[in-house]
Amino acid sequence: SATQGTYVSGTGVWTVGTITNAGADTLSITATVDAATGGTSEAELLKTFNAGIGMVAIVPADKVEAATGHFAADGHEVVRIGQVIEGQGVIYRGRLA
Repeated sequence: SATQGTYVSGTGVWTVGTITNAGADTLSITATVDAATGGTSEAELLKTFNAGIGMVAIVPADKVEAATGHFAADGHEVVRIGQVIEGQGVIYRGRLA
Protein backbone atom coordinates (compact mmCIF):
# COMPACT_ATOMS: atom_id res chain seq x y z
CA SER A 1 0.00 0.00 0.00
CA ALA A 2 1.13 3.53 -0.67
CA THR A 3 0.43 6.65 1.36
CA GLN A 4 0.22 8.67 -1.86
CA GLY A 5 -0.05 7.97 -5.55
CA THR A 6 -0.64 4.55 -7.06
CA TYR A 7 1.20 1.24 -7.09
CA VAL A 8 0.56 -1.37 -9.80
CA SER A 9 1.68 -4.77 -8.53
CA GLY A 10 1.65 -6.31 -12.02
CA THR A 11 4.28 -3.89 -13.29
CA GLY A 12 5.96 -2.94 -10.01
CA VAL A 13 5.57 0.74 -10.88
CA TRP A 14 4.82 3.22 -8.11
CA THR A 15 3.66 6.59 -9.41
CA VAL A 16 4.33 8.88 -6.48
CA GLY A 17 3.05 12.22 -7.73
CA THR A 18 4.16 15.44 -6.06
CA ILE A 19 5.88 15.39 -2.69
CA THR A 20 6.35 18.70 -0.93
CA ASN A 21 9.82 19.96 -0.02
CA ALA A 22 10.99 17.97 3.05
CA GLY A 23 7.92 15.76 2.66
CA ALA A 24 7.86 11.99 2.95
CA ASP A 25 5.96 9.11 1.41
CA THR A 26 5.76 5.42 2.24
CA LEU A 27 5.37 2.32 0.11
CA SER A 28 4.80 -0.95 2.00
CA ILE A 29 5.47 -4.17 0.13
CA THR A 30 4.71 -7.67 1.38
CA ALA A 31 6.47 -10.55 -0.37
CA THR A 32 6.13 -14.30 -0.03
CA VAL A 33 9.31 -16.36 -0.30
CA ASP A 34 9.00 -20.07 -1.05
CA ALA A 35 12.25 -21.71 0.08
CA ALA A 36 11.19 -25.13 -1.19
CA THR A 37 10.67 -23.93 -4.75
CA GLY A 38 13.80 -21.79 -4.85
CA GLY A 39 16.10 -24.46 -3.47
CA THR A 40 17.56 -22.09 -0.87
CA SER A 41 17.92 -23.08 2.77
CA GLU A 42 15.87 -21.28 5.41
CA ALA A 43 19.06 -20.14 7.16
CA GLU A 44 20.29 -18.53 3.92
CA LEU A 45 16.94 -16.82 3.41
CA LEU A 46 17.05 -15.42 6.94
CA LYS A 47 20.50 -13.96 6.27
CA THR A 48 19.56 -12.62 2.84
CA PHE A 49 16.25 -11.02 3.80
CA ASN A 50 17.40 -9.80 7.22
CA ALA A 51 14.46 -11.62 8.86
CA GLY A 52 12.32 -8.51 8.61
CA ILE A 53 14.61 -6.37 10.72
CA GLY A 54 15.08 -2.97 9.13
CA MET A 55 17.97 -1.64 11.18
CA VAL A 56 20.12 -2.88 14.03
CA ALA A 57 22.00 -0.72 16.52
CA ILE A 58 24.54 -2.44 18.73
CA VAL A 59 25.26 -0.35 21.81
CA PRO A 60 26.93 -0.98 25.17
CA ALA A 61 24.52 -2.17 27.86
CA ASP A 62 24.88 1.07 29.83
CA LYS A 63 23.84 3.12 26.74
CA VAL A 64 20.69 1.18 25.77
CA GLU A 65 18.28 3.53 27.53
CA ALA A 66 19.82 6.64 25.95
CA ALA A 67 19.93 5.09 22.48
CA THR A 68 16.32 3.92 22.81
CA GLY A 69 15.29 7.45 23.74
CA HIS A 70 17.05 8.97 20.74
CA PHE A 71 15.50 6.53 18.27
CA ALA A 72 12.03 6.90 19.79
CA ALA A 73 12.32 10.70 19.70
CA ASP A 74 12.94 10.43 15.95
CA GLY A 75 9.78 8.33 15.56
CA HIS A 76 11.35 4.88 15.33
CA GLU A 77 9.89 1.84 17.08
CA VAL A 78 12.59 0.25 19.23
CA VAL A 79 12.60 -3.48 19.91
CA ARG A 80 15.41 -5.25 21.74
CA ILE A 81 16.18 -8.38 19.73
CA GLY A 82 19.17 -9.84 21.50
CA GLN A 83 22.56 -9.30 22.98
CA VAL A 84 26.13 -9.83 21.93
CA ILE A 85 27.80 -12.67 23.82
CA GLU A 86 31.16 -14.32 23.51
CA GLY A 87 31.06 -17.15 21.02
CA GLN A 88 31.43 -17.97 17.37
CA GLY A 89 29.00 -17.54 14.49
CA VAL A 90 25.34 -16.60 14.32
CA ILE A 91 22.44 -18.69 15.60
CA TYR A 92 18.95 -18.20 14.14
CA ARG A 93 15.97 -19.15 16.25
CA GLY A 94 12.41 -19.27 14.94
CA ARG A 95 11.05 -20.00 11.51
CA LEU A 96 9.95 -18.13 8.44
CA ALA A 97 6.20 -17.72 8.40
